Amino acid sequence: MFLTVALVCCLPGCGPRMPEHTGPPIPKTAPAMPFVHDTGIRFVALPAGWARSRLSDIQLRRTVLISTHEVTNAQYEAFVAAYEPRAASIPKGPKHAPARKAAEAFDQMIRSHKRSKAAPTDNQPVCNVTPEEAAAFCTWLTKTDPLGRKYKLPDVVEWEYAARGGLDYKPYPWGDEIDDKKACYAAAGPAPVGSFPPNAFGLYDMAGNVAEWVWTDDFPAYELRGGSWRDAKPEALRVTARGKLPEKNLVLDHHGFRVLCEPPPLKEN
Repeated sequence: MFLTVALVCCLPGCGPRMPEHTGPPIPKTAPAMPFVHDTGIRFVALPAGWARSRLSDIQLRRTVLISTHEVTNAQYEAFVAAYEPRAASIPKGPKHAPARKAAEAFDQMIRSHKRSKAAPTDNQPVCNVTPEEAAAFCTWLTKTDPLGRKYKLPDVVEWEYAARGGLDYKPYPWGDEIDDKKACYAAAGPAPVGSFPPNAFGLYDMAGNVAEWVWTDDFPAYELRGGSWRDAKPEALRVTARGKLPEKNLVLDHHGFRVLCEPPPLKEN
């Protein structure tokens, strides 16, 4: 992970100067050029830099790409249609039985995916997905990318950096106050992606619509960010708000995800 977190004074303009990062070298990659994937997912560059909150400063050390919208029903179903069962690659026999059984259960979970009744149209965000299913979608994008780009779920720092859109010390992607004209919350279901204004990075629905799976170093390995259409309390839509799943493999109609893309590594001459 190529990010660092540093504690600072909670008031704007005070505290020590932002520290220089001394972590591992950053791999050399091709320029992060915006593009539209064959699935229709649009990616924009997320510029390297700092984002400041009242609790900490976070740093993105290199430019990456992130999807402007949450993954939609139609985009996710393209993955389901092309899915290659994991169990098929595991040898039969007692030694491999536990791994094969787990793979068969995962394969069945992918194949049995159904659209949420609250989000039945192609352009609404996909719901009813576990973080493991979302990660499998990212792996599929990586395996099928002709340019060698790598796809994954954003981690907690990448997601919050993206959600802030360059606004420091603000609780929401657009500013200080909750606004039902800028996010889908306390609603009957998620809106089609892109129904509300984007933040300054050109990213839609970083607050509300569906809560988004992100990767974390903590246990469990995934958490939810951004709040959803089901949330009635504005606090749930804050960029710092976090949620965890009460049960593993529980699928709910207000959980979705977006995708981060790392440019391909530069080939050495």
